[in-house]
Amino acid sequence: MFDFRLKVFHTVAKRLSFTKAAEELFISQPAVTKHIHGLEEQLGIALFERIGNRIRLTPGGKLLQQYASQIFLLYGNMEYDLHQLKQDSGAPEHRRQLHHCAILPARRPGPF
Repeated sequence: MFDFRLKVFHTVAKRLSFTKAAEELFISQPAVTKHIHGLEEQLGIALFERIGNRIRLTPGGKLLQQYASQIFLLYGNMEYDLHQLKQDSGAPEHRRQLHHCAILPARRPGPF
């Protein structure tokens, strides 16, 4: 349901390693690199700064990591709520409880 490239980015950002992300995602390291390059092209911004064998997040990468974390939290909550709804489908309406999460308002560009 979600963009796999975002999951790849989130994993690389969390591990700060293309190789460790590849192992965690059960894909090749060149595939991880291809997904990251595709995402960088799509967004028009570098997400990682490469320093020899090490990487670190750029300011754009840090921002995307924050949003990706929120997105995956929302996905987890959605899956939980849908599972609960399925489990409680026979229960009376007043006994159904869903896990609600706050959704941050979208920020609009412009003067503050």
